[in-house]
Amino acid sequence: MKKCLLRAALFAAALPLLGQAAAQPAQPTPTASTPVADLLATAPHRDISNGVITARLATVDGTRGFYRGTRFDQAGQVLSLMLNGKEFYGPWFDATAPEVLDYAYDATGQVVAGPDSAVSGPVEEFAPVDFAPLPGSHFVKIGVGILYQPDTAPYDHGKSDSRFIKS
Repeated sequence: MKKCLLRAALFAAALPLLGQAAAQPAQPTPTASTPVADLLATAPHRDISNGVITARLATVDGTRGFYRGTRFDQAGQVLSLMLNGKEFYGPWFDATAPEVLDYAYDATGQVVAGPDSAVSGPVEEFAPVDFAPLPGSHFVKIGVGILYQPDTAPYDHGKSDSRFIKS
């Protein structure tokens, strides 16, 4: 009897969360994407090692950088972390596509990340400073730079129409 009550309580508690998940915008199935291997091959980086642990860190580059989005801090992205030759993590996605808001699956089942979610490593998202929903205004995102606000919409880390003014 206690197990039934516990299950019923857990189910009741989860119902609001299910509604929130269902309310998320539908992600388009990408028709064309760029493989993450292509991004890694051309992105500037620095390798550091102590002889046991080796890390590959992405350097900030607004033109060729691995991550050029406006959601996360662009510094400190770890592209690879190896201990004694064993890879512990790298990019969590297979490709990127500009029309994807967060992430989606393509027709082959690969994970395709959008431009503001295609990051790797322990990155951080900071709230905007002095944000005002005024067209033509500027605001600061720590770790990203000064961004241009194109419209009257409230700040949304999932949209990528804010443009860099200065990084």
